[in-house]
Amino acid sequence: MRRFLLLSAALLSVLTLSAQSLKLNNSLFFESRGSEVHLYDGDNGSSITQGSTLLSKIGGLSVSGDMTAFKVEARHPDLAGDRIEIRLGDGGYSLFVKGESRGPGVSVSVFLTEALPQSLEGRISFAILLRPDLFLGRNCFIDGRPRTVSDRKYTGNSLVLLPENPEMLVNITSAGGFSLSGGDDGVLLESPIPSGRTGNVVEWLIVPSGESFRARASSPVVSRIGYLCAQTKRAVLKAAEGKLPDQANVYRINSEGYRQLVMRADVKVWPEREDGCAYAVADFSGIRETGLYCVEFGDVLSDAFPVDTELCRGEWRKALPVLLHRDIDAGSASGVAMSLVRLWETFRPEDDTDGDGAPDVLVLLQRCLDILLANEDVAGAQALAAAGRVLKDRCPSEAALAISRAQGSKDPAASMQLWFATADSRYKRTASATRSFGEQLEMYRLMDPSFQQKVKDGVEAFAGHLVSVADASPYGMPEGIEAKLEWALEIFALWRDFPNSIDPDLVLGCLPAVYGESTYADARMLESMDTKALADFIRLSLAYEEIARVAGR
Repeated sequence: MRRFLLLSAALLSVLTLSAQSLKLNNSLFFESRGSEVHLYDGDNGSSITQGSTLLSKIGGLSVSGDMTAFKVEARHPDLAGDRIEIRLGDGGYSLFVKGESRGPGVSVSVFLTEALPQSLEGRISFAILLRPDLFLGRNCFIDGRPRTVSDRKYTGNSLVLLPENPEMLVNITSAGGFSLSGGDDGVLLESPIPSGRTGNVVEWLIVPSGESFRARASSPVVSRIGYLCAQTKRAVLKAAEGKLPDQANVYRINSEGYRQLVMRADVKVWPEREDGCAYAVADFSGIRETGLYCVEFGDVLSDAFPVDTELCRGEWRKALPVLLHRDIDAGSASGVAMSLVRLWETFRPEDDTDGDGAPDVLVLLQRCLDILLANEDVAGAQALAAAGRVLKDRCPSEAALAISRAQGSKDPAASMQLWFATADSRYKRTASATRSFGEQLEMYRLMDPSFQQKVKDGVEAFAGHLVSVADASPYGMPEGIEAKLEWALEIFALWRDFPNSIDPDLVLGCLPAVYGESTYADARMLESMDTKALADFIRLSLAYEEIARVAGR
């Protein structure tokens, strides 16, 4: 509690300079100019409002996710002392929620006169459900470290929401700690109520900003999910008319929402492209210190973004169950199967979300194989051979049938898979005619020395092609999710076996860019992808993690 009081005092000493005190009014909620904090008032329960914007959907005591289990039994306001005590009950047990003005903030605590009954132990918490349209995919600070609000669960003792927008900024601190996680229903902030204790068992200090700032114009393109400290960083401003600036300002945002100029970046102006627009590109790779930043072109400010040592790690884990439960029709099973084969052979992700003891990737690959076998069209010969080769031990009879079905194909890519599956040198001659260097590169480790030499001879030209794609775009990568995925995965395949041939930094920009294509950095974006793109997204996520680990970015 001492740590909480010291933190609260420091926070209040900073914010009191620019914000008015919240007072308990005759309607029994705390207010000052631009901010309101309600405790068990109306249908929204406990809530926070900034200006005319309600930030939360509902708040209060949550019992196994139900915030309506406890009802108000009595209110005891003290208007002179700017505090209120609310007795709540569920029909058999009562407790108190207390609110008290503390300068520009409100202290909200849960008070127990007797310990929780056994029926509530481990099930009850004090929580608030924030609106997903305002917070999901946006920035926050947790214990001073920049984070992106997503479906990942974070824990901590201090939280700053929307620090890039002083008009909406909210500080919340908690002595006992809290967890923060998001989903389609909302962003949940909660502190569990401990068992076996009485008195003040949970205490939050809620400090809305109460500030008023001008609205910002449309933003330059940055990676909203952030950048690794040592990777290339660029912001792109697209303009249909008007003079483009020759410099961009990079600001660091602190936990009070104030911006500090930390860099003036030179701007490269691209000539007008096919779309009739010009582009200004600012490279701010010199920013390597962890923190929350934004970029300003003239009077246009970007969205805020974190720079950190760890970003996008484990994103593939949220994509895998989405992929597993997809219905795959015969028209897409072939492409999905090849993506899964490449995913499995490169990374072997073995998370088992279904609990059946088998890696999910192989479960889904077998589902694709069943669809391909049920389809008489041999156009999926490459996928048949590849899936059969990988699934030999899991489903030997189906695998043998798939390989047998593929043997009639003259497709070089199918022949390559058949060569690896059967070791029959007859397929090697046809496989050597395959036109896809990217595919040869992915299969490099399975080839014999003579075939490997053929690949080595083409590495320099292929690396030049991949770099030229980056150089042709102001964004430094192709445009569109699927194009980014394919391009970045080819770079990773090249880097994996020929690390000196290409800069892996090109890949590190792609995953945040793909994730940033969606307003919400959560499963909603993943569900909008087609199944092949989703499988490739998992591959790119794992490639990103491998490069960040090995290259020390």
